Amino acid sequence: MMTTTTGSIVLDAPANEVWALFRDFGGLTKWFSGAASCTVADGKATDQIGAVRMVEVPNAGGFKVPERLTGLSDEDRVLTYVIDCPTDLGAVKTAQGTKSCIQVREITHGGGGTYLRMEHRYEVTEGDSAVLLQFMQGVYQHFFDDLKKHFAG
Repeated sequence: MMTTTTGSIVLDAPANEVWALFRDFGGLTKWFSGAASCTVADGKATDQIGAVRMVEVPNAGGFKVPERLTGLSDEDRVLTYVIDCPTDLGAVKTAQGTKSCIQVREITHGGGGTYLRMEHRYEVTEGDSAVLLQFMQGVYQHFFDDLKKHFAG
C-alpha cells in the first residue's frame, strides 16, 4: 500500500539561505542533529544527480541509510531523492525506493520568510501505515526544530 507523509513549516529566513542548506546534499550534519554523520559515498559532487549520501542514524549501531539524489532545480528550489534501502520500524516495514521531495518557496507577502514542504512516498510492505505516519511526524518536527535553531543563531 502506498503511503504519503508530508510536513511543512514557515521559517523566518530568506529562501535562498534555506535552499542552500538543502542543495548541499552531503551537508546534513551542518544543521540536523538527527544524523550522526553524512557523507557522499561515491565521489560525486553534492549537487550532482546520482550522488549517494550515507546518513548514519544515531543509536542504531552504525546503520547508514543510502539516499540517492534524483533531482535538483535551483530555479524551482526543489530537491528529490530516493531512499535506497527498505525501512524496518518494527510495527511497519517499507520497500526500498521511498521517494522524497523537498520544496523551498519564498514568501513574498506579509513579513516574508520561507515556506518549506517535505514529502515522502512509501510502499508499505508490512504493518500499519499509521505507525509510519506518526514516526514521520516526529522526524519532520525534529527537522523543523533544528532548522529554527540554525536560523535563530
